[in-house]
Amino acid sequence: EADIVAQYEAYRDDTPEDNAYGFSYRLGDAAKFELLIVDRRLISDAIELDPIELRKYHRVNIESKGYSNDYRVAKSRVELDVRREKTDEIMKSILGAVNNQLVNVQSQLEREDDGRRILPTDWADTRPTFESLAETANAAAATQRIVTPEPVARVLRFDDTWYTREAITNAEEIRLLGLTVQGRRASLANAIMLFPEFEPVNAVPEAQMGVTIGGLDSGSSLRPGDGGFLRLLDVRREGPSTSLDEVREEVERDAKALRGYKALLDRQDEFRERALETEQYAGYVYEVFDDEETTTVATGALVTFYNTVTRTLAPNFISGVDNPELVSALSYEAFARDIIERITGFDPTVQVDSIPSEERFFVIEAPKAQALAFVYVTGRTPVTSETLRLVSRSTTGYLVQRLLESNPEARLRASLDRISVAKRLGYTGFDPDYTLVKDEDEDGNPLN
Repeated sequence: EADIVAQYEAYRDDTPEDNAYGFSYRLGDAAKFELLIVDRRLISDAIELDPIELRKYHRVNIESKGYSNDYRVAKSRVELDVRREKTDEIMKSILGAVNNQLVNVQSQLEREDDGRRILPTDWADTRPTFESLAETANAAAATQRIVTPEPVARVLRFDDTWYTREAITNAEEIRLLGLTVQGRRASLANAIMLFPEFEPVNAVPEAQMGVTIGGLDSGSSLRPGDGGFLRLLDVRREGPSTSLDEVREEVERDAKALRGYKALLDRQDEFRERALETEQYAGYVYEVFDDEETTTVATGALVTFYNTVTRTLAPNFISGVDNPELVSALSYEAFARDIIERITGFDPTVQVDSIPSEERFFVIEAPKAQALAFVYVTGRTPVTSETLRLVSRSTTGYLVQRLLESNPEARLRASLDRISVAKRLGYTGFDPDYTLVKDEDEDGNPLN
């Protein structure tokens, strides 16, 4: 337990970038909230279509809808369109009834100078409950003669724990829900994180913790879905966890991994010598510890690396590893750069297989993966114009990004013109006034 506590205290305030191992026990922005959902499917299935009305609809809309003149041919499309339009009307009526109840209460609240509502101290007890709003919705459905096997409105609460953006996105029951924000539809997870309590750049208009807002939907303008309302109950801002119990499982996993990694570091020379003796190199399997609880098996990976300008060693360059998380952890810039530097140190005039194995087999420390990478170079492919073209898009993006990082105020076009490039590369002796495009004739007269 002492090791677990020490691990937690050492990294509880860190972000993954603050330490070599990528450890962090900070908790992200999270929310507790509740939803009122009006089920469109229940309403649509409960609508009874009048045969006479269907024929009339067909006759009136033959041209505008592009129906066949033969009603028997167009019948299925007509039924679909009529059912959709009736469902739209009923949904609008139900959601409108709920909204009217909310307006009657929330419009009475006074506002701060910035427009935020001033919530009474007893607001949590006096505001309309979502159960009462659901009753209003179900009563409105009844007035439309909608009879369903279950209520059309239901309340969903997500207040049992903190829900991060990822947790909201992965919640199966609500993953299709979204909110239209300033003319653009945002997923429910993104919409919640746009509440002013999270201090976003562009907050959802009228959104405020404790105040119910409408506009929730599970479809689009082309394919309408369920509708509903959202109320944010509480927020947790990003920051250090308040107790070990909140992140215990992650801390225990990291502490165990760190013990194993440090043990690997202590014995890496021994492992390298044993691998050279067996001539199995990176494919050699090592049993690092005797006891089962901390046994670490390091499996070699066949690495094919093209010596091109690249930002990361992409996962598809690595094969033979059963643990995809390890591959992902190894695929960061420092690891790729280490391999590049080792390979570029080889004599380019000599075939790789003629280079002594002691030089081709080396160990790279990968602290973020808590692993050692045993690398055995079996080949080298110099960059060609064809290869460069294949990676030109990602390479260009990488170079531009680095350029802008070094000078955020730089104008992109000016930074990439030939004069700027020449200065950046240290070229001298060129004529800055030279141009490939002539703007004067031989006599100095301007060309049109």
